[in-house]
Amino acid sequence: MEAKQTHTLQEAHEYFGKTLTGKVRELLERPDRTRTDNEMMVHASHASLYRWLQVGTGLHHQRGEWLIACVFTVIGVAGPALRHAERCLESTNEFASTTRDSDRA
Repeated sequence: MEAKQTHTLQEAHEYFGKTLTGKVRELLERPDRTRTDNEMMVHASHASLYRWLQVGTGLHHQRGEWLIACVFTVIGVAGPALRHAERCLESTNEFASTTRDSDRA
């Protein structure tokens, strides 16, 4: 019998935040995405941000908003893309001391 692994809630949030972000990035790079893939990206990007809001920093919030904006931009949904891009910019300005050049680009 396999030993049961236990994790703290914080560890679970971090694990799923990383996993969901990776899944979204993987789908963004797929040239032959389906409608189902696009829906998965939308839901996974929001779920990732939720996880990071539980355990991350302001920088995680900024990057999560960027990811959601990117997903909506790629699938051609302008309203939510703009709303999340504006939130990303607000977070970028608020947490400027912790961002990298790539975060500000």
